[in-house]
Amino acid sequence: MVTSESQLKILDFLTSIDMDSIALESCRRYDAKTTNTSRHSHNTLELSYFLKGEQIISLNDKTIESRVYDLVGYQPGCEHQGVLTPQEVLTIKLDIKYRSLVQGCSFQLRDKSGIIRWLFEQIDYEHSNKRVGSDRMIRNYAENIILHIIRHYKTASNVSLQETFYELLHYITHNCSLDITLEQMASIMNVSKSYLHKVFRTYTGSTPLHYLNEARINYAKKLLTSTDASIQDVSYAAGFNDSRYFSRVFKQVTNQSPSTWKKNSQLII
Repeated sequence: MVTSESQLKILDFLTSIDMDSIALESCRRYDAKTTNTSRHSHNTLELSYFLKGEQIISLNDKTIESRVYDLVGYQPGCEHQGVLTPQEVLTIKLDIKYRSLVQGCSFQLRDKSGIIRWLFEQIDYEHSNKRVGSDRMIRNYAENIILHIIRHYKTASNVSLQETFYELLHYITHNCSLDITLEQMASIMNVSKSYLHKVFRTYTGSTPLHYLNEARINYAKKLLTSTDASIQDVSYAAGFNDSRYFSRVFKQVTNQSPSTWKKNSQLII
């Protein structure tokens, strides 16, 4: 599974490519007899479009399964190995200049519309026929392929990121009394702790701990209003291990102490 964080790293690499620098190093069709099955890497951006058959590809930290209409890409220096040879693959290797490189970065997408296949075929045609302006046409087609990949990952990363983030918020809201750690939050989103902070800043303008504390304070306010529990008992029930820390956070969020809040809520009732 490609995580939101991985998707953004792929995007960082793709969007850092200098489109004017694109130059075709090679364009070739491979079959079961000509496919390189040894582990190898290139100093170019390698893009392979699967026309027939399937292939299992071994990378440093994972394996991926590719089939007809799949596009698989490897950034410069990404080691890979085809375990199962395909029947027909069209592969282009692009010399590029870029600013951002992720160690071992590879990517895969399904060409549902057939547009990417058409672009590959056009590059193959121009490369084979060497007509006037072929180099420029090839660069334009290659740029369009990269832009389609960028569109795919921007859409995928935004959707999956929002979905998992709101799942996390739902979990925090309904389990705020538990001992929720940053590690657990990051695990739910399948991201690192540093990226977790970045996501919270983007969507809430605050930190994970601030959001967790607000959820706990909202729960504590309900307890103070609806029960006769002591301030200390409420603090523990809301997930705070220290009643003094609870009182300090409560006042930061509500501008009132827990006891004042409880007294005022009783007056309203």
